Amino acid sequence: HRHRESARRCRFVKGVVDSEDLPLSISREKSQDKRLLAKIQDVVVRKLLRYLQDQAKKDRDKYLKWYQEFNMFLKEGACHDASRRTEVAKLLYFDSSKEGGLTSLDEYVGRDASDDEKIYYLHAPTRELALASPYYEQFKKNKRECLFVYNAIDDFVMSNLREHNGRQIVTAEAADFGSTDEKEEEKEDKAPSADALSTADSDKLKAWLLATLPERLESVEATDKLVSSPAVVVDAESGAMRRMMAMVAQQADGGALPPLPPQKLRLNVSHPVVVALAQASTKDEARATAAAHQLLDNAIVAAGLMDDPRTMLPRLNKLLELALKVESQPVETEPLSRTEALEKGEARKEAAEAMDK
Repeated sequence: HRHRESARRCRFVKGVVDSEDLPLSISREKSQDKRLLAKIQDVVVRKLLRYLQDQAKKDRDKYLKWYQEFNMFLKEGACHDASRRTEVAKLLYFDSSKEGGLTSLDEYVGRDASDDEKIYYLHAPTRELALASPYYEQFKKNKRECLFVYNAIDDFVMSNLREHNGRQIVTAEAADFGSTDEKEEEKEDKAPSADALSTADSDKLKAWLLATLPERLESVEATDKLVSSPAVVVDAESGAMRRMMAMVAQQADGGALPPLPPQKLRLNVSHPVVVALAQASTKDEARATAAAHQLLDNAIVAAGLMDDPRTMLPRLNKLLELALKVESQPVETEPLSRTEALEKGEARKEAAEAMDK
């Protein structure tokens, strides 16, 4: 009897189940005992998962070649089958900040020598953008590994797995490695950067940003997690999930998602852009306001939350206008006399003839 009741995630498998105890209807076209079929299904799925786990251990390269083609079925199972989620998770492989290709969750845990009982992942369109993400900066700074996921379904998979072998699975945004006592002592002994904003100037900038962008900002705080980026938004919704929701809404009724709620902005007070913004906020209100909006937009883009980047174009054009604006007026010169004009004309003629030769 062909096993037609296999789990949807295993529909890439074709086979025959031989059972003497399978009761059929008079027409012999469908079975009568659904409980027996459920038991057969459970046994078949368990054996299939065990077979795949053995193949992954026996010939990793061969399994990964198969995985490239059929991984979507496993990810579907991780999302929809709670009873087998732990077993399916062992078969999933993801890219990693550590060079060497795809890695499993078990391999990630095996390499992590820290006391942090978490598995971190970062969603980005490509590996290059993941490595350049502001959310990856503290991983690079602390030499910590982070998994990279590139598809919306991968983000959905991680959200559904939640944990693996007792380790919580969290986004890179939520990472906070803190400081050891030794690092804290070094931090206290080290003098603050001369280019960084003072505490007073930082507080003034935070207050100015909240007053300038009251509808777009919930809070503004300084952070030491950033190295080369001026700002990030934290505790925001998943960018991949928002894009998936937008796609579903578009297919359902053509509607649009509600606008983003006010964001929590975190500033790198040592970054030149933030320092310059603090200075401009007290000297050039128009320029500073446009820059503040763009700073927030850049952070939203980095988080993958920008629904339509074209909304930034008017502001970018305004920034270009302000950046290219000539502050000084042209100096008026006295008209040349007839003799001076003739002499200047002769000089130009001689220069042109010399270039022709």
